[in-house]
Amino acid sequence: YPRSQRPLTEYPQTVIKRYASLGAGAIILPGVKVGRFALVGAGALVNRDVADFSLVTGNPARAVGWVCVCGKRLAEQDDLLVCQ
Repeated sequence: YPRSQRPLTEYPQTVIKRYASLGAGAIILPGVKVGRFALVGAGALVNRDVADFSLVTGNPARAVGWVCVCGKRLAEQDDLLVCQ
């Protein structure tokens, strides 16, 4: 029950898609979507949508890489992203 003098008529919905992982203490703001298989680092403040298979960390959260379905970080090798 927010104490704001301008109450919202409708609250934005936060969506965490299947297989996404959220680190301990991560804060996801209202109305943000976290994509499939995305990884959010511990303590990250997510204030915008996170793409599928993206790795985000920091405050505010920024994309720092990509991850595989298995959860390992993808490395660039000959202009391709490969699972390590």
